[in-house]
Amino acid sequence: PGKQQNLTRTRAFEFRPGPRMAKAGAKKRLEENKTHLRRLLIAILIGIAAYVIGRLYIFRSAATWWNYMVLTAVILVQFVCYGSLASCARPTYDEKGDLSDGGMDLFQSGMMSYTHDVIYISILLQFLGIAYDWIWLIFLAVPVMISYQLWDKVVSPYIFTPREGEAGYNGNAKETAVERKRREKLERKQNRPKMKMVR
Repeated sequence: PGKQQNLTRTRAFEFRPGPRMAKAGAKKRLEENKTHLRRLLIAILIGIAAYVIGRLYIFRSAATWWNYMVLTAVILVQFVCYGSLASCARPTYDEKGDLSDGGMDLFQSGMMSYTHDVIYISILLQFLGIAYDWIWLIFLAVPVMISYQLWDKVVSPYIFTPREGEAGYNGNAKETAVERKRREKLERKQNRPKMKMVR
């Protein structure tokens, strides 16, 4: 009994995640975010430096006001995207000053992915823009993609989803799988033939 009781305590201790494990995950996420943001900032600065040295210094005779305007706009876009990633990765601390959350995961899909795409495209175009001015037209794909995503995810569902009282309205359209299963089970239960026990 003594050995088995001790073994049970050990197993229970091993499988129960405590506050240390949660804090370890938060610390790991914090370090991953810091490393990723540092690398991203270095890549942005290298892209800016390459464009300034290559296009505005070495090929300065061919540089026009267009090049300065594009550089300013791209730097603005890069740092807005970087700032949004940095604010998402900002950790939170409890009242004692201990780390409670390491920030959001910067590698998740959705807006994080789109923000990374904009930064990577702009860095690539800075390198290609050293030799070709027309290459910046590719950057027009960014607002086109943003417009498409807004239409697809926000505007179109808002406009074309029927509301209560309109033709085609389905009140159960937004129910989750769990809610649907509960509703179906309740409907089956109500539709069962009711039998009374007769003695």
